[in-house]
Amino acid sequence: MRSVLVPLFCGLLAATACAPSDKPDTEALRREANRAVQAEDWGAAAAAFQKLTEADPKDGNAWHMLGFALHSAGKLDEALPAHLKATEFPDVAQTAAYNAACAYALKGDKDKALEWLEKAMGFGFARPEVVELDPDLASLRGDPRFQALLAKMKQQAGAEADEGGQE
Repeated sequence: MRSVLVPLFCGLLAATACAPSDKPDTEALRREANRAVQAEDWGAAAAAFQKLTEADPKDGNAWHMLGFALHSAGKLDEALPAHLKATEFPDVAQTAAYNAACAYALKGDKDKALEWLEKAMGFGFARPEVVELDPDLASLRGDPRFQALLAKMKQQAGAEADEGGQE
C-alpha cells in the first residue's frame, strides 16, 4: 500500500505546486499602483491599492495610498474610510489622520476636520508650514479653534526641533 500512496502523494504535491495561485501578485500590484500614482491616474491607482488592501488587509501603506488616491480623485466619501482605516497603522497614522482632516474640511465638516487635525498632532504630525498653506484646509483658517491648533503645532514643532539640536 505504501508503494501506491507515495506516488499518489507526490503527484498531488506536484499538482498543488504547479497550480495557479488564487492570491494576487502583490508586488506587481504595488508596481502598477505606484506607476499610476506617478502618472496621476487616480482611478487606476485606487483600483490597484484596493486590490492590495483586499490581498493584505494589514498593509497600512496600501490603506494610506488607497485613501490618498481616492482623495486626489475627489472621491472624498470613499477616501474617508480608507484614511480612517490607515490611522490604525503607526507607520502612516499621522499622515492618514491629517488627510482625514483635509477630507472633512473639503466636505465642510469643520468640527470633524479639527478633531482629526488634533488627532494627527497626537500621532506626531507637526508640520505647521504645511497646515498653513494646504488649500484643503482653507475653510478652517478663519476658525479660532484652527488658529489655536496651529499655534500648538508650531510650539510642538519648535520643541521637537530644540530636542533634535541638543543630541
